[in-house]
Amino acid sequence: MPVILYRFVLLVLFLLMVYLSIRNPPYNFSVWIPDTLLTRLGLSDHARLMLHTNEDKIGHIVFGYAIAVLTVLSIPYRLSRGNKFDFFVLFCVFLVVCISAEYLQLLFQRNFSYPDTAAGMLGITIGLMSTIALRPAIVVHSKKTENIDY
Repeated sequence: MPVILYRFVLLVLFLLMVYLSIRNPPYNFSVWIPDTLLTRLGLSDHARLMLHTNEDKIGHIVFGYAIAVLTVLSIPYRLSRGNKFDFFVLFCVFLVVCISAEYLQLLFQRNFSYPDTAAGMLGITIGLMSTIALRPAIVVHSKKTENIDY
């Protein structure tokens, strides 16, 4: 996919995250996880209860992963060196973003949650590691298929 598309999806995802961060009362993710599906998957009552009480942590991990992947892919390959320093800089930037997103919730009468920050950073770390590891293969594949100059 072209870099501009990654940037557009990243912007939309960022705006969605801001909306979910300032929403009061907090968004209920359990409507996205229907009980009939969980029953068909064979989850016990205890597992379903645990999933429903921690669905926001799953959301933090998924959003963190998606933002990390889209950010790395939206940087033109010729500008990124793909080394450990790039990983560290992006990790520090995302750490500031995660903490400030939780702090932003304090302004809207919500609470600061360290587990939410940790879940977001887990998703970001997994996303950064997987994307930076696979980045050369993604670029080679996209150059072969789409003939795009990165």
